[in-house]
Amino acid sequence: MNNGTDFFQVEGPNSVMPTNSNEPPAPELLLGLPPKVVTTKHGYTRTLHARLVLFRCEWCSQERQVWQYPGAAPRYCKECREEAQQSMNSARQREKRERERNANPYARRRPVGRPRKDR
Repeated sequence: MNNGTDFFQVEGPNSVMPTNSNEPPAPELLLGLPPKVVTTKHGYTRTLHARLVLFRCEWCSQERQVWQYPGAAPRYCKECREEAQQSMNSARQREKRERERNANPYARRRPVGRPRKDR
């Protein structure tokens, strides 16, 4: 019997896909996040239930389980998220500064004033 808690790994390091089931989750699994009720501007209401997701952190390479609402699987665990973002931001800024340092200083300048007429 499938209670909607079985997970299987799909190709790729972070591709996690929970099985879909119309059966309600087991009572012991409801200890995660409370259901989220979403109302659209047209008055349609739906309830989102959190799922227990198993994923591998790209930073520390450890398998983690977290409760999360439907959506993309997380890439980093809570402990690694801030460090990973800081490192990626630093690398991106370093590359940007390098590009700007090596760029032609006249390449991005726009002409000022009206164009001159040829005589």
